Amino acid sequence: MLNELFLFFEPLFLNIDGFWKLLFLLMFGHYLADYSLQTAAMQQAKNATKNPKEIWLPVMFGHCFIHAGFVFIITDKLWLALYELTVHFIVDDLKCRGKLDDGAFTFAKDQVLHIVDLAIIAVLFYVI
Repeated sequence: MLNELFLFFEPLFLNIDGFWKLLFLLMFGHYLADYSLQTAAMQQAKNATKNPKEIWLPVMFGHCFIHAGFVFIITDKLWLALYELTVHFIVDDLKCRGKLDDGAFTFAKDQVLHIVDLAIIAVLFYVI
C-alpha cells in the first residue's frame, strides 16, 4: 500500500522544485485576481445575501473566471482551470453568505482555503 502511494506521488517528489515554482505562480495569479483586478464594487456585487441573483451571479462567475484564467495560463490544463473556477466559487460564496464568519478570522479562513486549493492544483498538476 505504501509503495503504491509513493508511486502515485513520485512525479511530485521528482519535481519538488517545480512544485514550489508552480505554487508561487498560482499564488501570484491569485493575488492579482483577488486584489489588483477585483474592485470594491465587485466585492459588494458578488454577495448573494445583499444582491439579487441577476447581479451577484454574473459578478461572482466573472471573478472566478479570472482566477480560472490564471490557472489555465499557468498550467495549460483546462480541467485544472475548471476545478479552480468551481472551488473558488464555492469558497467565495460561503464567505459572502457568512458561513466562514467568526469575526476577525473570516478573511484568514477564506485565504487559507484558497491557498490549500492552489496547493492541491499544484499537486494534481504533477501526479495526474
